[in-house]
This record gives sequence, structure tokens and C-alpha cells, in this order.
Amino acid sequence: METLNHVLRGLLGLATLVFVCYLFSSNRKAINWRLVLTGLFLQMLFGVLVLHVDFVRVGIDWVGSGFVALLDFNKAGAEFLFGSLVTDKKSFGYLFAFNVLPTIVFFSAFSSMLFYMGILQRIVHAFAWLMSRTMNLSGAESM
Repeated sequence: METLNHVLRGLLGLATLVFVCYLFSSNRKAINWRLVLTGLFLQMLFGVLVLHVDFVRVGIDWVGSGFVALLDFNKAGAEFLFGSLVTDKKSFGYLFAFNVLPTIVFFSAFSSMLFYMGILQRIVHAFAWLMSRTMNLSGAESM
């Protein structure tokens, strides 16, 4: 019963979000409902795959653990650069400038490296291909 409650609450949230977007639309007649429903279906399909299919969950966990390892490298670099300002959580140093900004710079450099190596383009191309086949979107719209 509790699971059904969660599912219904999620569906109510989705319906509310779509309704609010419909209300704020400047051209309601131009809304492509097939596109909206296909997008919602893809999101739900992805959620079910991540939550209930073991090899998808393992793959997502593997990617997530890789990002956690990258964040640990980032923390070590920030610790090397800023010293106890990063490690001492009681000091003023445990702030945005010493924890969040180095992460932003690190991921910016990391994504630039992926772009340089051509990996980021392949990832974007794969998602653009999926979106163009399922939702009739162009590559630019998928981006």
C-alpha cells in the first residue's frame, strides 16, 4: 500500500508540473502532447531501468563511484592548495569558496578534457540519436 502511495504521489506531481507548464504557456495550441508524453514515458522508463534492472543499476553505480573518486581527487587538490581551511569544518574555511568553487573548476577542466579527446561529443551524439528517434527532435533540440 505504501508503494502505491508513493507512485500515486509521483504521478500527481508529474501531472501538476505539466498543468502548471500548460497554464504558463504563451501558445497552448502549439503544445505537442505526443512529445510531452513521450518525454514523460522516457523518464519513467529510465527510472524503472535504474531502480529495477540489475545490470543498469550496476552500470549507474559504477559511473557514480567513478565521479565520487573524481570528487575525492578534487578534495585532495583543494586540501593541498588551501590546507586546513578545507579540512577543519569548524573554521570559516569550510565555506563555498574552498569546497564548491574548486569542484566547479575541476569539472570544467575535466569536461574540457573529455571534449578535447572526443568522448563528450560521442556521449552527446548518442543522446541526440536517442532523442531524434523517439521524440522527433533535432540534434540541437536534444542538446
